[in-house]
This record gives sequence, C-alpha cells and structure tokens, in this order.
Amino acid sequence: MDAVKNFFIKSDRLLGATLRCVCVLSMAGIFVLYILNVFIRFMPVTNLTVTDEIVEMLTGWVIFFGAAELQREGKHFALDFLVKKIENRFLGKLIRIFVYFISMVFICVVLYYGFDLYNRSLSVSTTLRIPKRMFYVCVPLSAILMGIYMTRDAVKIILSFRGLKGKLTS
Repeated sequence: MDAVKNFFIKSDRLLGATLRCVCVLSMAGIFVLYILNVFIRFMPVTNLTVTDEIVEMLTGWVIFFGAAELQREGKHFALDFLVKKIENRFLGKLIRIFVYFISMVFICVVLYYGFDLYNRSLSVSTTLRIPKRMFYVCVPLSAILMGIYMTRDAVKIILSFRGLKGKLTS
C-alpha cells in the first residue's frame, strides 16, 4: 500500500513541477516576444507577425495550466472568510462540499466546451502553420486535472466527517 501511495505522491509532485515549468516558460516566452516586438517597432529590422499567434497560445497555457496548478496546491482564489469561521463544524464542511459540487459542475461545463472547441479546431494557424488544436488543448486537459484535484479535496472533507461523530450539533 505504501508503494502505491508513494507512486501517487511522486506523480503528483512531478505533475506540479511540470505545470509550473510550463507556466514559467510560457510567461518567459510572452515576455521575450513582447520585448522583441517593442524593439522591432523602434528599429524596424523585420516584421514579427508570428508573435501574435505564439502569445495567444502561450497565454492560454499560462491561464489554464496555472489554474490547474493552483487547484492542485489548494491555492486557487476563494472567498472563504465565512467558511473559515465555521470550518471545523458540520455546517462548515457541508458548505465546503456544496462549493466543491458547484465548482465540479463548472469544471464539467469547461471540460465539455473545451473538448468541443478542441474538436472543432481543424484549421492551422496563419503564419506558424501549426494546428489550432495546440492552442486549445490546455482547456480540456486543465479541466480534467482540476476535476481530479477537486474530487480529491472533496473526498478529504467527506472523510473528515468521521472526526465529527458526536459533534454534529456544535
């Protein structure tokens, strides 16, 4: 059992490192391309029309893979000041499970339309000539990852109900 648990822990860490690496490299790429664009506007050496397509793709990757990494770490933005006050009570845990349920519905919608967008993107980009699917693959992939991590977090809360036996009225 420990070997399986260790495998999942190492896989999770590797996935987190990969997501962070993709986001950092994408942000660095966006930064470099914008600097190049500004430089070339002042010193017109060549025309960089390709940068718009690359920035579009990298921006999507940063947004969606970054959201998946934040969900993995449990650091996604949340308005939970009320829930934190009643976090260790039965009602607080019920509210958290309800929020996870609503979030899972949203993730399912993102997943459905992300796959739809991916499947309908049959064209290639104008200047780079790469499939437009590469631009949108981040949407369903990140939705799958966020769904997995939301499920993990919801299961943790559900399992914590065992510690509330006898405290249901508090």
